[in-house]
Amino acid sequence: MERTQTKLTLQTTFAYVGLCIFNGFLLWLVITAVPNLSVQPLVAVGIGGAAWLVGFWALGVPGGIGVREGALAVMLAAFGDLDSGIAVAVLWRGVQVFVELISLCLVALPFYQPRKTLPDEATTASKDKLPLPELIPLAQSPLGQRRRFHRFRLLNML
Repeated sequence: MERTQTKLTLQTTFAYVGLCIFNGFLLWLVITAVPNLSVQPLVAVGIGGAAWLVGFWALGVPGGIGVREGALAVMLAAFGDLDSGIAVAVLWRGVQVFVELISLCLVALPFYQPRKTLPDEATTASKDKLPLPELIPLAQSPLGQRRRFHRFRLLNML
């Protein structure tokens, strides 16, 4: 049992590290799209990871919003000007939000069920011509008698 747990932990760790490196290379692609910055790919991976950690450990700020972008902009300013670093930070946040929304849609898609529509007769009929619900036989108890009386009143009001 312990051996499979160790194997699963190692597999999860390697997959997570691989995803972090992939995320860093995508950040590098965003950096190359902004002028006045020249960053090596592995440096971009490190900057992205460090900015993520700064945002993660920013207690009291939900999701590190703003803190991660500020750290990213400041670290990128060492490789160009601060304006370009801010542009990359804002663009990177937009890319991440867009990808997260697409992922959410892909996950939610199997659970989507279209609304059930009424049959054509019910949608085209006027209010006066709608079919009445079937009467259900009631028990002969005092509660049943009272329910029958209220149902009779309801039908007479229609």
